This record gives sequence, structure tokens and C-alpha cells, in this order.
Amino acid sequence: MVNQVKDLCGGSTRSSGWFVYFGAITASLTSFEIGACFVWASPFIRRFLSDDVDNPLGRPATQNESAWIVSAYNLGMIFGPFISMIILRYVTKKTMLLIAMAHKAIAFSICIFASDVYVFIGARFLMGLGTGCVYSSINPFIGEIAEDNIRGALGLFPGTATYLGNLYSYVIGPYVTMTWFSVALLVPLVAFFVAFGYFVPDSPYDLLMKNHADKAKESLRRLRGRDDIDGELSIIKATIESRMSEKIRPMDILRDYETRKALMYCIILMIIQQFAGIGAIVSYAEVIFRQTANLIPPSLSAISLALGGLVGNIGCVLLVDKFGRKLLLTTSCALLTPCLIAVGAYFYLYDHHYDVSSIYWLPTVSLLLFVASHSFGMSTTPWLLMGELFHPKVKPFTSTIASLTACLCSFTVSLSFPFMLSDFGMTYTCGSFAFVTICGILFCSLLLPETKCKSFQEIQCILGRGKRKTDSSDKC
Repeated sequence: MVNQVKDLCGGSTRSSGWFVYFGAITASLTSFEIGACFVWASPFIRRFLSDDVDNPLGRPATQNESAWIVSAYNLGMIFGPFISMIILRYVTKKTMLLIAMAHKAIAFSICIFASDVYVFIGARFLMGLGTGCVYSSINPFIGEIAEDNIRGALGLFPGTATYLGNLYSYVIGPYVTMTWFSVALLVPLVAFFVAFGYFVPDSPYDLLMKNHADKAKESLRRLRGRDDIDGELSIIKATIESRMSEKIRPMDILRDYETRKALMYCIILMIIQQFAGIGAIVSYAEVIFRQTANLIPPSLSAISLALGGLVGNIGCVLLVDKFGRKLLLTTSCALLTPCLIAVGAYFYLYDHHYDVSSIYWLPTVSLLLFVASHSFGMSTTPWLLMGELFHPKVKPFTSTIASLTACLCSFTVSLSFPFMLSDFGMTYTCGSFAFVTICGILFCSLLLPETKCKSFQEIQCILGRGKRKTDSSDKC
């Protein structure tokens, strides 16, 4: 069965096999588990600190122990990209995703029986390790199996899956024990190992780079749902062969103009993504909700934010291949800025004892719009671009650098946020985040290249135009 998909690049139609959607959806189960792990502590941290009978430790944890249970995940995320970079030298991206999910399967299995704080810390570290490995592989994999005209939409499937994973933990976690919650997290993993591991082929790029031409052709045929794939296969071969003769070493990344330029774009986007304050704002959302006359009950605030993020991400999926990456990223930053300013202004008035009863709704609504706006572009599109901008030969190294940047920035913001609140207050903290989003507007609108509906070969040509002029014979 072959679906006729509208070619957004030129208005014509082209055949697109349903199987590529199946591949992207099943691969995105990795992001579903990431979303569930991100908020894993939210339903249980109160139990860890209490002397309730459903405390998995059997005793109240200290503040230091609970902090380590939460932060061990971020620590594992930092190490994940390094491990991924090493392993990707020997295996395909599909295999890397399976290995990453094996870490999470082990972690969830440990949590079923765990009763010691250090065991939980180790399990959380394994969860983060798997997440860091996924970050380096998921978007490059989806970018390589997708056709140019749907690559943007498919590349945003992981973001949607992440918010669904958030909801999964928020809805199930408060009502079950740690044992059954861990079992619930294993269920999507089993589906992933069966559906993705058994049915989805390796990326044709990976197979060609490992000299498996016949397997690459069969992979592309299955992904496209048709036999006439020789033209596309030739383009993939040309893209790979353009640099396969080079022996890429880490220092070569800094010497190659196209790669260095692409890496700069991705690093800047990851910095803007994290220093816009999304991780910190969401983590302290309940504190903000409790100071806003409880327009939304604090117990429902997390679910409300996850739903807002899901709505924004769906909008991004629907529009990214119609309007392009630049416009969505620019619009996202433009929407984030007034949301942050509004929250900051409210707390300025609140801290200076002005009557804010008439605008008690402002920070709540602004916070929901903030999360929706972030997910509309800035949350997921930088990861999409990470899968598009880099040549397949250098993706393992460059994706690791970009992923590591995001993990380090996330850790920095989460660590510094309480001190910023203590020293400067919410007003100036939100102001600093707003300054970052204003810089994001300028960067995305003026400097970032558009990759919508471009092949990997065309993107490499776009990146190289700053170094050399193209003549009439240039294939770009």
C-alpha cells in the first residue's frame, strides 16, 4: 500500500511508503521513554521524603539523597553522548538506539525490586545514560530514512512522543507503587524492541557506509514502499562518496568549513533552547502556580503544562514542512519573549506589594503559553536540524557535541536557577531568559539557513556558499 503525499516543496505529488511513518513512530518510542524518565521523580519525590507506607525506601530520604536521586539522571545524560560517539564507530544508529533502550530496560527492572537509595541513584544514572545515547542517534536516524518532503514532520515525531511520555508518567505515577510504575514503563519498551528492533531496517546511509549495498537497497525499498528507488539510492551514494575517502578525525571537524559552520548553528540553537529557561521554569512551575490564586490547582499544573507542550508540538509537526524551520524557530522565540516578560512583570509588581488581584491569571496563562511556544519550535526543531545539517560521515562526532551542549546547558540552568531566584528574584531571572530569546529571534531570522525540502547534498552546498562561489556547473 502506497500513500500519495503532497510534495510541499513544489506542489507536485510523489509516492511515500507508509512504512517510513511506521519506522519514525516506532523509533520515537525512545523519546516516549525519555519523556517518562524526565518527570519520573515528580510523582515519587514526595514519597521518598515521607514516612508513608508506600515509600519505596521504607524510610524518609534526606534532602541530599533525594537531590541525588533526581540529579543522577542529568549526570548520566552528560556521559551518554560520549558513549554513543564511541559505539557509533562500530554499529549503526538503529543498533545504538536498541543499546540505549537496553540501559533503560535494566534501570526500570532494577526499580521494580529496589529499596536502597543508592540503587535508585544508580538506576537513575542508567536512565540518563540511555537518554544521552538516544539524543545522538534518534534525529539523525529519522532524517536518513525520511524523504526530503516529509523529513521535517517525521523529525518532530520524537518531540511529540516526549510530551506523551510526560503525560504517561504524570497520569499513572501518582496512583501506583514504584513497582507497578516501573512495570508500566517497561510496557512501551517491549513494544519498541519488537516493532522497531524486528521490523524496521537500518538507515540506508549507515548500510552504504558499511559497504552493504544490497542491504541498503532493500532497506530503501521497504521504507519507500516501491521498487523505483535507484535514483534516490544514487543520490545517497553520491552524498556519502563525496567524503567517504576522507579519514575524519576530531580535529578535522574544526578544519572543515561546512561541518564547522553546521556545528556552530547547532551549538547556538542548543544554547538558546536551554537558556530560554524551559527546564527551570517547568521544574518550579508548582511554586509559581501556588502564588497565582490557584487558577489551575497545583496538583494539575504539571499535566496542564505537558498538554500545552503537546499542543504546541503538534502545531510544529503540521507546519514545519509548509513554512520551514527558520520561520517556526523565529516565531517560537518571538512568542517566548512576551511570555517571559509577562511573568517577570507580574512578580515585579508582586514583590513590590502592588495589588495584583486583577491580573492573578497572568503568570498562569503566560506559563502555559511559554511551554506551548517553546514546543512549537525551539524545543524540537534544533534536534531536527541536527539530523539535517551534518554530513553522514561526521554525524557520530558532531551529533555528540551538539547533544552534549544541550545536556550541559540543561544541567547549568537547573543548577543555577535557585541561586538566581535567591540573588536576583523571578523578575530579573525571567528578564535574563527573555534576553536569550531576543537573541534567538535575531539569530534564527538573520543567520540560520533554511533546510526545508532540501536534500542532504543540497544542504552541504548551502553551508559551503560562504567559502566559495558556485558557478553554473555547480550541482547545488
